[in-house]
Amino acid sequence: MNSITLNCNAKINLSLDVIGKRPDGYHNIELIFLEINLADEVTVSLRDDGKINLTCSDFTLPTDDRNIAYKAAITFFYEYGKNYGADIILKKNIPHGAGLAGGSADAAGVLKSLNALLSKPFSKETLMRLGARLGADVPFCIMGGCAFAEGIGEILTPLPKPVGLYYVLVKPEQSISTAYVYQNLDLNNRSDTLNVRNIANAIKLNDKASLYKNAGNIMESVTAVKYPVINEIKAELEKNGSKKALMSGSGTTVFGIFEDFSMAKNAAEILKKNYKNVYLV
Repeated sequence: MNSITLNCNAKINLSLDVIGKRPDGYHNIELIFLEINLADEVTVSLRDDGKINLTCSDFTLPTDDRNIAYKAAITFFYEYGKNYGADIILKKNIPHGAGLAGGSADAAGVLKSLNALLSKPFSKETLMRLGARLGADVPFCIMGGCAFAEGIGEILTPLPKPVGLYYVLVKPEQSISTAYVYQNLDLNNRSDTLNVRNIANAIKLNDKASLYKNAGNIMESVTAVKYPVINEIKAELEKNGSKKALMSGSGTTVFGIFEDFSMAKNAAEILKKNYKNVYLV
């Protein structure tokens, strides 16, 4: 096998809380990851000259070692201990600066592709450990599915995927950096009902009512203040049948949870009248 093409799936967060700041400057968090079927596409081919070439369909993104997918190849080969290289082609579908882990998904795709091309020298656990060096979301993007995450997001406990739900994602024009959100986050400014462990238990029990009642995202306290459009989208999703609307990650994507596909499809069509990036997943 000389090359491989994989889908690199995005994620949303069904809840997110920041517990406190660590001595190393990172934050301890608790969140629910959910893999969705919005995906980038990565094609990876091996080289024997040690060079890494990255091309990307989104010309606004860097294609050198500032790109996390490029860094993933460097990390893999360093661990592998042989001077291989790679040609990497990224077809972007996941918007960036959106809270959907598009870059992390790409990095995970590169790690998994190289592992497959070299006859799987590393276990999934090792790939997840390598991914943690690149970013907190990468280990989950390697694992996939649904999970309760703690630590900086790298300690993962698998959960069943919620069944019978559809999600309408809306990415407004505005983007935001995760660093900005953390710098302006007040850890005391959280909803009284926000308890991610309770959400994890609700998912285990398939208790949708508890999920809708208690789901939250502390980062909305920063992003939605800077960009009021976040709350406008949430209100519009709920007006059109969403059981719960929430921002994903640090934002700016907002998603609504629906139990009826036709209602979700109708809501997506309505939102498309005002927003360019709307996805039904």
